[in-house]
Amino acid sequence: ASSDAFAGLNGVLLFLLAYLFTNLGAFVAVVVVESATGSAELDAFAGLMRRAPILAVALLIFLLSLIGIPPTAGFVGKLLVFGAALERGYAWLALAGVVNSVVSVYYYYHVMREMFFVPATDDTRIAVPRALDWTVGLAIAGTLVIALAPQPFIELAMRSVAMVVLP
Repeated sequence: ASSDAFAGLNGVLLFLLAYLFTNLGAFVAVVVVESATGSAELDAFAGLMRRAPILAVALLIFLLSLIGIPPTAGFVGKLLVFGAALERGYAWLALAGVVNSVVSVYYYYHVMREMFFVPATDDTRIAVPRALDWTVGLAIAGTLVIALAPQPFIELAMRSVAMVVLP
């Protein structure tokens, strides 16, 4: 097998690493909101910026990463995966990925609007348990570091792919 056959694999590995941090953070944020409000429905996120501002900003970063907006790990991951698809002649696949990202904006926008622009029916502060606070912090760090200093992660992905490719 040639290394050219695995050109997109390093992009996929970086994409998976990016989404590990992004999804971990987003799920923890949702768990905290659900635990505090008893619901994970859209209206449970109303006024989150006033009730738990750090959590709201963290969730915003995770949602932007899921969309693929810079400077987040999701952007770097999608850039590499879509770039590899284009390079290999799969423009239709890259286009499908971009369309999917655009559609996701519609859904994530509603959550963002609720968090920042819709007043909460209950203004009680949401306490984030220390362990989950640290988890969100780690997830933010991973989501931003991969985007702001991607080279070590790209090299790690390339070395991982090299272990799979037979000489």
